[in-house]
Amino acid sequence: MFDCNCTYLAIAIGAIGLYFVRKYFKGSQFTEHVSARGKVAVVTGGNTGIGLETVKELNLRGAKVYMLCRSEQRAADAKTELVKGGCDATRLIYVNCDLGSKDSVRKCAAKMSQ
Repeated sequence: MFDCNCTYLAIAIGAIGLYFVRKYFKGSQFTEHVSARGKVAVVTGGNTGIGLETVKELNLRGAKVYMLCRSEQRAADAKTELVKGGCDATRLIYVNCDLGSKDSVRKCAAKMSQ
């Protein structure tokens, strides 16, 4: 009977330890809904990956978002996807910008300052 109790105790301690290890490596999650109404955001690479998710979250929170992308077609596809996901198309603005070219960055800055 003693061996059985030790087994259950070991399983319980292991499960609790696993819970805390998982929680530690997962990290904290931002769960507040902070409004971004009236704010303007500039997101580079806003047509894929983390940039796309950033654009989506900012737009859903009410911000006007400038998506800086190299490809107009990929930006248009991303905008279509974002609008299907509930974003407001009037607050999604595509700006052609290649960060590897100083001339392109200057044109982008001039366009955004208007």
